[in-house]
Amino acid sequence: MSHIKVAEELAEFWWPLLKEQPWDRWPESLEQIHEQIYQDVATLNSYRSLSRLLIAALIDRAGTPAVESDVQALIYVQSENPKHQALAQEYSPDTVPPPSGRRHPGKNPLDRRRAPRHRLAVAATIRLGPDSEKTPCQVENISRTGAWLSVGRPPQPGQTLRLHLERRPGSRRARVVRAARGGCGIAFE
Repeated sequence: MSHIKVAEELAEFWWPLLKEQPWDRWPESLEQIHEQIYQDVATLNSYRSLSRLLIAALIDRAGTPAVESDVQALIYVQSENPKHQALAQEYSPDTVPPPSGRRHPGKNPLDRRRAPRHRLAVAATIRLGPDSEKTPCQVENISRTGAWLSVGRPPQPGQTLRLHLERRPGSRRARVVRAARGGCGIAFE
């Protein structure tokens, strides 16, 4: 059976659970769903493909609404569908009007990065130590000083790791500076 067909069947099964949840609750449910998929598939590549197809199918069932939060953007960027990824990349907290209807012009004042970030969606792996297993993740944005990673079980702030981008030679050592449900921010050393 093809990954597309399996993803559609899984989406049909899980949609009743997700359709009643706001976007900020989806990561917790998706993490549980992905843990089950990871146990059931034979290879890491199959897991990645099926995961991205499933997220696309679930977003389609939700009606592909405009991205209005960081959490929703993080979900969309993990989709196999380029339309979903484009919607995630177009999103910025500055493009969504606050409840008062006023817009905040210019740069996000909460963004204190020393170097400009570049949005992308690149498959990667992290390793917390030389003897640890590789953990699949996705680089959501990157700068010369750090990156934001989408990862099911993010490491804790203060931990060091090695980041390896898929199809790129070598790896970079980094320290986790921020962790949130479904992702973490790292600073390159």
